[in-house]
Amino acid sequence: MALNEQQVARGLARFLDAYPSLRSEVESLGEDEAECLGLTLEQLRLNHGHQLLADVAKTRGLDEFEFLLEFAVDSQEERSGLIAANRDAIRRALGE
Repeated sequence: MALNEQQVARGLARFLDAYPSLRSEVESLGEDEAECLGLTLEQLRLNHGHQLLADVAKTRGLDEFEFLLEFAVDSQEERSGLIAANRDAIRRALGE
C-alpha cells in the first residue's frame, strides 16, 4: 500500500496551507534559480516543498512519511493501514 501521486500532491498542498510562511518561501523561488539547477520552476518548488516537509517532520521528531500522511489522507483508518504497511516493508527490507 503506497500513496499515489494525487495523494502526495494533496498532502504537500495541505502542508503548505498549514504553514503559510513556508508556502511563501516556496512561491518566492524563481525561474533563475530553477534554471541554474537545470529544473523547471514547478520541479524546484515541488522539491523544495518536500524538503521543507521533511525538515518540519524532523524538528518534531516524526517520521517524514507518517507526517505527510497527516495531510495526504483523510481517514485515520487508511493512515493506520499505510503506516503498518510501510513498517512491514521496512522490516522485510532489513531482513527481520
